[in-house]
Amino acid sequence: MVRKDRTYSYCLLTYNQSKTVAAAVKSALDQDCAAMQIVISDDCSKDDTFSIIQQTVAGYAGPHHVVLNRNQRNLGLAGNIDIVHGLSAGDVIIAAAGDDTSHPSRSRQIMRAFETDDCLLACSRAVVVDPQGVELQGDFHKATFYQGWDLAKVAGSNSLYIGATGAWARELYTKYGAFDPAAYEDLVLGFRAALEGRIAVIDEKLVNYCLGGGITSSADYFDDLHAFKAHRAQSYVVASAIMRQRLKDAQTYGLEASSAVWAVIRKAQTRAAIGLSYYRGTRGDLFLHALRHPFLVLDTVYSERRRCRKMLRRMRKRAGGRQ
Repeated sequence: MVRKDRTYSYCLLTYNQSKTVAAAVKSALDQDCAAMQIVISDDCSKDDTFSIIQQTVAGYAGPHHVVLNRNQRNLGLAGNIDIVHGLSAGDVIIAAAGDDTSHPSRSRQIMRAFETDDCLLACSRAVVVDPQGVELQGDFHKATFYQGWDLAKVAGSNSLYIGATGAWARELYTKYGAFDPAAYEDLVLGFRAALEGRIAVIDEKLVNYCLGGGITSSADYFDDLHAFKAHRAQSYVVASAIMRQRLKDAQTYGLEASSAVWAVIRKAQTRAAIGLSYYRGTRGDLFLHALRHPFLVLDTVYSERRRCRKMLRRMRKRAGGRQ
């Protein structure tokens, strides 16, 4: 039965985003929808992000109810999300980040999607910009949900939707619980929604999403190969955390361990372990993986070496352009 009585909380998560946070807050206050709660939670920024938030909301007299929070210590993304779940009252969390801006109609369209599709997670497309606000060209909508949500494909995917566009039902969080601190919310909550088979994709660009700022970063923004390699190693830490969480969530849902979905997740776990051994382990670690999974090791090593060569070419091209 489709629910028409859901309540909504727009939750803006911030951390060290003093240059962009005022615009993010203003876009939250400017949402042209029914009155809702707006929770702004700063994760103990080291800069003046929180004071800018306070200045921006001062004197606000619009329809929405604003709640401000500053964590006493840095909790990380997963921890801050857990905080806003405790502070917010809505049945649905409309998520936003301090370096992105939402179009005025975003919340209204998300509300419509939940009311008409009875989804547990809704996402949209986005205008992708660089840290200077210049729109980037390219196909940024190759993520799985923009093509469909076959569960086996979702289980192995490391790109489900543009996370900055997401909104989820509180029950999607409470049923499965808080998630691994190293995991990203879109890759966890998206899988949970796919397990339940209740996803809505709004075919409009409702967010200006900054690529290269915040916790996300494109390969185009690295000028040092060592930093790029550290980034790749960390990506495998994240992948390991995501797959651990997906196995746990599949078990909570009641998915049979013999299903193809479990096999997909376990293979992705193995690849993540191999990738981490490649960047942070010893030759002995990689050799042990090669004994058990020779083709997977060869494929992973080849892929990472190709990435590094591509990164070097980009670095040289940028260096030449600056001369």
